[in-house]
Amino acid sequence: MRNGCCLMVACTSYCYCLVQVGKLSSLCVVPPSEAKQSIYRPCRQTAGSVANRLSRVRCKCLSTQEAPSRAPTMDENQRWRQRWHRGSPPHAPVAPPPHPTYDLAEVVQFALAEDAGELGDVTTLSTVPEDLQGKATFLAKADGVIAGLAVADLVFSTVDPCLSVQWTGKDGDHVKSGTTFGTVKGSARSILVAERLALNFMQRMSGIATATAAMTDRIQGTSARILETRKTAPGLRLPDKWAVLIGGGTNHRIGLFDMVMIKDNHVTSAGGVVPAIQHAQVGNQPHHT
Repeated sequence: MRNGCCLMVACTSYCYCLVQVGKLSSLCVVPPSEAKQSIYRPCRQTAGSVANRLSRVRCKCLSTQEAPSRAPTMDENQRWRQRWHRGSPPHAPVAPPPHPTYDLAEVVQFALAEDAGELGDVTTLSTVPEDLQGKATFLAKADGVIAGLAVADLVFSTVDPCLSVQWTGKDGDHVKSGTTFGTVKGSARSILVAERLALNFMQRMSGIATATAAMTDRIQGTSARILETRKTAPGLRLPDKWAVLIGGGTNHRIGLFDMVMIKDNHVTSAGGVVPAIQHAQVGNQPHHT
């Protein structure tokens, strides 16, 4: 490999973490008619933002009333980013890449609504007592690089702000199979609702970070960089590119808006390489024919 070259890494999924929850001490059955009142679930509204269609999990430190039926402001939508404005959290030292419109909090809410359907987690509601407290442990099932801890924080706090999450590892750590690197404590129902979505984000991001780290290790001592592409899963652009940074790679363009990149289809549409470059050089303005 020559100095100065760049590699493009495709985003791949990598099974990585496991949540173990303590045994249940007793069982109870909750009829579907009561399920909507007990667990994170969408309200019956057909318009408005996700915040208008979702109500929070009931926990002892919160009101039992529904979330306000209004759209969140931009400041509220971007609140999850503010923690890096004040300095990186110890367990998430790598800040997310900038994006003018991407709202990770809203993506998490959509994912929870997708999981909840009309009734919420009917299995948890039917088998886990409402007042049962639990503890889940994050356990690495393979060697790799941890990524996505801050996203998991957001998932757990969205489902139930009363949950207590503690990390003993941080994004970018190389861990061995069997390593425990975090715990979450609180309502067993809330943990069971949140854990799969938190793991989905963490598994994907950890897989991308692990693959990226393996490539960056190969180019140590050179001036080469590992870049990624826009070939990310729809809706997961920011987590995918964030994971590349955690793995030691470099973000290429975030979207169509932040860089001109002339490819074969642009050359064909513009009538050749020279016209395409000329159009791009004239103030980077859209070309209309």
